[in-house]
Amino acid sequence: MGEDEQALQDFGALRRQKVLDRYGDTSPDTHLLRAQTAFLQFPQ
Repeated sequence: MGEDEQALQDFGALRRQKVLDRYGDTSPDTHLLRAQTAFLQFPQ
């Protein structure tokens, strides 16, 4: 991802979900690492 121009532009523009989507699109099917956003949960 460090050399992927589109990912670098999205990262610089704080479009984190687009970076994660790009990673998913460009990694091989056999690649084990998958990234998913997580939401913080605070007790009410």
